[in-house]
Amino acid sequence: MAIDKIQSESINLADNFAFTGTVTGAGESNTPSFFAYLSSDQNITSDTWTKLQCNTEEFDSDNNYDNSTNYRFTPTTAGKYYLFAQGFMNNSSIFVAISKNGTRIATTRKSATDADNGIAISVILTANGSSDYFEAEVFHFEGATIVTEASERRTHFGGFLLTT
Repeated sequence: MAIDKIQSESINLADNFAFTGTVTGAGESNTPSFFAYLSSDQNITSDTWTKLQCNTEEFDSDNNYDNSTNYRFTPTTAGKYYLFAQGFMNNSSIFVAISKNGTRIATTRKSATDADNGIAISVILTANGSSDYFEAEVFHFEGATIVTEASERRTHFGGFLLTT
């Protein structure tokens, strides 16, 4: 006999249940999602916010990341997204930011005297699923052009849907 309806008053929600068959509506798929990285060093001009040109995708579940022109993530599902980025510049003060629709929302900084050369940032932001887009940017004030080093573990940008 199948159970058609369970009322929360008649079941202990703290119990564990072994289901046979298909359970729907439990959890989310966390897509769209993407992870892209810099395949070759990128020159960063001093005193200028510069978009990270993460041009190599490890994955892009829904083809929402532009890895050749705008280097931006434009999710097609409305919801809250976990986004992260990292820049890697040797012996330099560096800022890394995540922008929404061209406006920097979250920024972090690393001093040139810090032992590590990379700086990472993460943020949770809401997207409307149609026109909102996200970008990763870097900034430094070393007085000359320096490079953000390429590698999937050094300079990258990624994100995924948390919830709709």
